[in-house]
Amino acid sequence: MVASSTVAIVDGPRLGLTHEQVEVAESDSRWRLVFDALAAQLRTALADLDVVVEHVGSTSVPGLAAKPIIDVAVGIRGEIAIERIIQVLGPLGYIYRRDEGASGGQLFVVDEDGQPGNRIAYVHVVTTADPQWARYLGFRDLLRGNPDARIEYEELKRRLAAEFPDDRIGYTSAKQSFIEHLLATS
Repeated sequence: MVASSTVAIVDGPRLGLTHEQVEVAESDSRWRLVFDALAAQLRTALADLDVVVEHVGSTSVPGLAAKPIIDVAVGIRGEIAIERIIQVLGPLGYIYRRDEGASGGQLFVVDEDGQPGNRIAYVHVVTTADPQWARYLGFRDLLRGNPDARIEYEELKRRLAAEFPDDRIGYTSAKQSFIEHLLATS
């Protein structure tokens, strides 16, 4: 199962959070190793589809504190055959959660092996033509290239984590206007 091999790669600070928990951890270079393992598995499992796999979200930005959950964007060139993708990824430990529509595509979660509910990764499947694909990459690249935005975003994340320690939806919603503003002004 992917979670088992992923956890073995990351020795040290905890990876993952329970469903509602909000915690911001210091940046950890090992997050990239977890992404690399997930990406390799996804590329192999979906090899017959025309896919691009990208590390997105705060864990993809070196030096940025983040929730210790790896965000992966799988861009599909063409239509998403969700039933087939569920069939392929399910046995590998990817749990299909829902269609998030314009706000995130098809969502899969990965739990830590032996720890159901301790999320270590979110996998968002979208078409590369979907505006959400460009948002994922654009926001990541903006934070990677703009130290001032990165610092401001980290301060916001820390403040909101303290304000919403057990409310992931509230935490995420409270960040949206900042994200929208950054994307609109870049």
